[in-house]
Amino acid sequence: MLIQSRFGGLGARWKQLSKVGKAVVISIAIFFILAVLWGTGTVDVDYVRNQFKSTPENLGNEPIPQDKNETPIIDGVPNDQNDRPIPDGVIEGAKDKQTPEKEDENKNVPASSEHTESTKVESDKSPEKDPTPADTEPAKTATEEPSATSTAEMEPTSTKAAKPHLEAIARGIPLRIMFIGASMTLGTPPQSAYRMRLREWLVGLGNEVNCVGTNRFGKFKDNDVQAFPATPIQILHEKAREAVPEMQPNLIIVNAGSSDCFQEEHWGSAHAFDYTRNLVDFLFEASPNATVILSTLVTSPRAKYERCIKSVNAQIRQVAADVRREGKHLILSEQHYDQGLPNRITTEDISHDQMHPTFDGWEMMAEIYKQDILEADANGWIVAPVENGIMYDGDAEKDLEEADKAKGAKKPQSGESNGGKRMPPHARRLRSE
Repeated sequence: MLIQSRFGGLGARWKQLSKVGKAVVISIAIFFILAVLWGTGTVDVDYVRNQFKSTPENLGNEPIPQDKNETPIIDGVPNDQNDRPIPDGVIEGAKDKQTPEKEDENKNVPASSEHTESTKVESDKSPEKDPTPADTEPAKTATEEPSATSTAEMEPTSTKAAKPHLEAIARGIPLRIMFIGASMTLGTPPQSAYRMRLREWLVGLGNEVNCVGTNRFGKFKDNDVQAFPATPIQILHEKAREAVPEMQPNLIIVNAGSSDCFQEEHWGSAHAFDYTRNLVDFLFEASPNATVILSTLVTSPRAKYERCIKSVNAQIRQVAADVRREGKHLILSEQHYDQGLPNRITTEDISHDQMHPTFDGWEMMAEIYKQDILEADANGWIVAPVENGIMYDGDAEKDLEEADKAKGAKKPQSGESNGGKRMPPHARRLRSE
């Protein structure tokens, strides 16, 4: 009741005030509030004062004037464009170091001089401006493109981005290629892994190509391959004995060991070094002129497989290092991403079976093998295949086989003139001629 009576008395007195009195009271109240806010730092009084100046209205189509640059400059770059923090004392210290004569000069600077300084600040911001004289060539900096020599020293050949290569491999000699592996080499229907892509690339460069092997898989004509589903390294070695000595490939691409990990309860990684070394030694013994590309295994999102894959890869790398020290023509094709190399298959590039790559994954493998072949060619390792009657062009060889079938030519029975052993398709055709 007491509060209501007091507010009622104030209301009656307010009504009794004249207009001038009310204006005075309102003005005093406003300035009191501003004084309190100014003291607490809530309101910039200079800003409020400027609002009462008679300035033309900006309708939104006029540029906002900027009389000075409030951004501190550090090493010639405004700090809002510089990732480094402002050093202590840059702003305050600059005021302290300014001499009285400098202050007088700043006061007497005309408007045109201010515009000149503003232009200078803008030129410092611009990366195109070069303070170096025109007749002096600036030195190369770390941000510019490195030379070919420095790039080669920084990263291995196989990690470089794929460059267009328009020359035939080894001056256009025929390539008799044997792909050795399991399902990673066969591919998953309708994809033929990386084999068809590599063959198309080599033919496009101008080489005659004949893929050789005792198996056939894939929806392309020259689909001979020395690969078999779910086959571990040791069994691949045994099967290679049937084909390599007679076919004499001059380029062998080996991707073996995944099936050892996918069947870990039977095989695993325990003997991967011995099995891989035995296979590689046999390949060089059976086809001495061959260049071998030995690849590590791609990743798997399944932890059980991945542990085995990394163990097998470590052993494959050791085999490659040992063989290279002996002076043999072997290229290590690094297919796993854990070595920090770009454009390798990750778990996102593995299909739902957690084992085989997706279509994009096969393409990535093909690109890596292209670089491996180019590296072998740069080393001068790839030489012409042995003349043993096998045709240079695999597509032409298939056309000849189709013609023989159409004529009803007699097919040699398995085991003829071979001691009862199964002969590869190429050898059977050659023996029948």
